[in-house]
Parts: sequence; structure tokens; C-alpha cells
Amino acid sequence: MYLTEIIPGITLTLLGLSSFLHPQFASLTANWALACLFFISGPITLFKILNSSERYRKALAFISILILISTGIAMIYFPEVVSLSLSLVIILYLIIVGILRLYPGYYCQYLSSRAWLIASGLLMILFPLTTIIFLPETVSWLIGSLVGVYLIYSGMCYLLLSN
Repeated sequence: MYLTEIIPGITLTLLGLSSFLHPQFASLTANWALACLFFISGPITLFKILNSSERYRKALAFISILILISTGIAMIYFPEVVSLSLSLVIILYLIIVGILRLYPGYYCQYLSSRAWLIASGLLMILFPLTTIIFLPETVSWLIGSLVGVYLIYSGMCYLLLSN
């Protein structure tokens, strides 16, 4: 047993379980983390560009720096809008993945797992559609629940690798 796998595994699993208990808090934390990444990437890009010698890239870089910093500030001041935007992106992603899973399940008759692909694709389409129906209420828990699933999965992977 290795402590370098056990400690992160337990920590990530506990954080994932707490994300399930308080998905609104986990969603807000994910929004803040993303906003900080945008906000911090502006000065890093500025430092990188000031050390560059290419003039034509400097003008575009300053525009991108302003966009990054203003996006980070807007994400901090309007977390509800960020949660709604991220939820819509996740919903769109799940619908596209569901359609892409239906395609081989429908057209490849020689696959033995054809029924599982079709069922998986239908569930991947059904979940976002039910989320769209209850959209104002689902925004607060969708991102937090998905972060919780990811953290639990990552923590269990660490714990399984430690054996």
C-alpha cells in the first residue's frame, strides 16, 4: 500500500461525496475555480507576450488578455450565468454523445453489443432532455453532481491502484 495513492484517493472520494451532499456549493466552487483560471491566465499571457519579439502577435495578445481578465471578473460577479452556460454546454455535449452512440448501434448489425449501444445512446439523450425540462432548478445541482461523480471516480481509481 502506497500513501501517495491512498491519501489522494480518500480525499477525492470524500470531496466527491460532499459534492453530492451539497451540489450547489460544489457548482459555485467549480465556477470560482474556472474564473480564477481565466483571471490568472491573463497576466501569465501578458508576461509571455512581453518576452516575445513579434509585434503582430502583441496586439492580438493584448486583446486576448483583456478578454481573459474581463471574463474572469464577469464569472466571479455573475456565477448564475456561468452555471447556466456550463449546464447548457454539458447538455449539448450529452445529446451529441448520445446521437453518436446511437449511430453504430443502429447501423452495425454485426455487433453483439448493439442493444447496449442503443440503450446507452437513448439514456444519454433522455437525461439531457429531462434536464432541459426542469432547467432553472437543475442549473444549481447539475455541475456539482457531475463534479462529485468525477471526484468519486478519481478517488476510487487511486484507491484501487494502491492495492
